[in-house]
Amino acid sequence: MSFSETPDGRRAVQIQNNFQDAVQRIRANDHLTPEGKKEQIAAEYHSASNALGAIKDSFSSAKTLRTHVLRRDLFGNTDTSDAQTAISFRDAQDRVSSLGQFDQEKALKLLDQAEISGDTVMVKALMQQAIEHSWDQVANIYAEKHPFYGDKLKELLSLQTPKGIFTNQDSWERGTLLNVQKPEELGFG
Repeated sequence: MSFSETPDGRRAVQIQNNFQDAVQRIRANDHLTPEGKKEQIAAEYHSASNALGAIKDSFSSAKTLRTHVLRRDLFGNTDTSDAQTAISFRDAQDRVSSLGQFDQEKALKLLDQAEISGDTVMVKALMQQAIEHSWDQVANIYAEKHPFYGDKLKELLSLQTPKGIFTNQDSWERGTLLNVQKPEELGFG
C-alpha cells in the first residue's frame, strides 16, 4: 500500500487539494489588492503547513512507538523477572557488545551455539547487535528459524531504515504530500 492510500496520506492529499483550491480562488478574486492576496495566501499556506506538520508528527510518533514495541518484544527480557535471568541478560549483552561491525561471522557462530543450547537470552542479545550492525545474514538465519519473531525483526529493520516502511517511490510520495509548496507570492525564502 502506498502512502497516499493510507488514512494519513488521504488526509494529506485533501489538505494539498484544499490549499491549491484556496490559492486559486484568492488569485482570481479581483476585489483584493495584491497585498491582500498575499496576506490571505500566507494564511492558507501556514494553515496547510501546520496541518501537514501534524500528520508528519503523528507518523513519526507512531513509527517511534512501533519501533519501541518491536524492540521490547524482540530484545527485552519479558519471560521472567528473576535476578538470575536479569544477570544472564546483562552478561549476554556485554558479551555481544564486544562484537564490531565486521564480526558477523563470529556472531553467526555464537547464534548457532545459542540456538543449539537453547540460550534465548544470548539469541536476543545477538539479534539486538544484528540490528545495530546491519548483519543481514544473522537476521535472515534467525528469521528462517523463528518466523513469528523473524517477521517482527524484518519490520523493525524496515522501520529503522531512512525511508521507513515505504519503498523509495512511497518515500518520495510521502515527502511530496507532507510538504506544501510555497506559492510564488510568498517568495522563495
